[in-house]
Amino acid sequence: MIEKIRTYKGNTLALEVIDAFTGTDEKLAQKFFKEKVEEGFDYVNVLVKLDELNVSKSKTKVFMEDIIWILRNYRQIGNIAIIAHSKILKALIPIDNIFF
Repeated sequence: MIEKIRTYKGNTLALEVIDAFTGTDEKLAQKFFKEKVEEGFDYVNVLVKLDELNVSKSKTKVFMEDIIWILRNYRQIGNIAIIAHSKILKALIPIDNIFF
């Protein structure tokens, strides 16, 4: 499940992923991002909190689709900050290194 942590007036989007990251969550995150771009911002800064993410419940296909979306929208993405426990980061960093 994904939800906004806090709503900002500027070009910042703050999201939290709880339990698993699903296809529905991916579409919702893209919708939130698109809303910021439609407000007239050239780029959007993104903060993602993964403290309650259960990596084993998240689908690999969704992760791959999300990576493709990020690559296609790279110019509109400003700074990205990820907050997570070290166990989650140890699982995600090797995957991230393959793409970025």
